[in-house]
Amino acid sequence: MVVTLFRGRQARSEYDDAEALYQERAVTEVADLGKAAFSTPLGEVWVLEDKKTAFFVTGVFDAAQAEELARLAVERL
Repeated sequence: MVVTLFRGRQARSEYDDAEALYQERAVTEVADLGKAAFSTPLGEVWVLEDKKTAFFVTGVFDAAQAEELARLAVERL
């Protein structure tokens, strides 16, 4: 499992770039994970917690597990 965290001005731009990249493919919105969150076809879960905090979770597990790991990360931010 890998969790990559972006803070500061870079956070929003990284989230927006990822959303734009994956928007061309099928992305799934993930409820209750901050202001904005989505899951990619690769199993990554991206979360924009606030304007200056974004992260994504990736690893070898299914989407439900990735979403639960993202929820745990949000609780600890």
